[in-house]
Amino acid sequence: MDWVQANHSSFCDQVNQTARVLNTPEYRQLFGLDFISNDGSGGGGGIGRNEEPIPRLVMKSNTGAWFDDEFLPSVANFNSAIEKWKDVGNRTPRITAAVQIAREDLEPKYRKLYGMLKSSLAANKENFAAMGLPWNDGKQHSQPELPHSYPAATKMDFPTPNEIAVHVRDQNSDRRGKPAGYHGVEMLYAILDHEPTSISELVHSAFSTTTPIRLSFDFSKRGKVLYFVLRWENKRAQKGPCSDYYHILIP
Repeated sequence: MDWVQANHSSFCDQVNQTARVLNTPEYRQLFGLDFISNDGSGGGGGIGRNEEPIPRLVMKSNTGAWFDDEFLPSVANFNSAIEKWKDVGNRTPRITAAVQIAREDLEPKYRKLYGMLKSSLAANKENFAAMGLPWNDGKQHSQPELPHSYPAATKMDFPTPNEIAVHVRDQNSDRRGKPAGYHGVEMLYAILDHEPTSISELVHSAFSTTTPIRLSFDFSKRGKVLYFVLRWENKRAQKGPCSDYYHILIP
């Protein structure tokens, strides 16, 4: 069973519990989002009788910067969308689509965060329970296979005027879909005016447990070029190798 809640309201509760607890000073330091440093002046020696204590500063790690600049804004965007969606009497197809788009932005980041937290030395059942996350210690469940192959895009089509659907299969298979034991496919993508030279330029991601994987775009993006790569992910959010680059003109 997938650890991410399928229901939008339950997913909202789950992800907000994780964000709220992880954003406390205790958990930020515990999981390496922040670390304590001296003032960086480089001065040595101890504190003399008449000397002021060296100030201790809270410094943000790269993970902390990603959490603050990428993850939390996506949580806020999803919360804003779902508040309107919860008003059933005024719910419209546009509001429902906005929730789905916001979730498609947030969920892969949430899975990425889970993998980052799981790899931390501070990870344990108690901390994960406090954050609303499941814990698998590997004793009662077998370890999922680390993805070793990559997905291939077999077809790209346009179900609606502002939507792209990418059908995938494994590089070593003629059958559509993911290999047994894999959880789903992640797409790293960006709209660029040049061919990317590194996947670091593909700053957005989407995730799907089924094929095709779908992306929706604002009409202002029509006529621009979307570049992307694909990779498999197992049930512990561990990634496989990336595919070759693909590109498509947004209709």
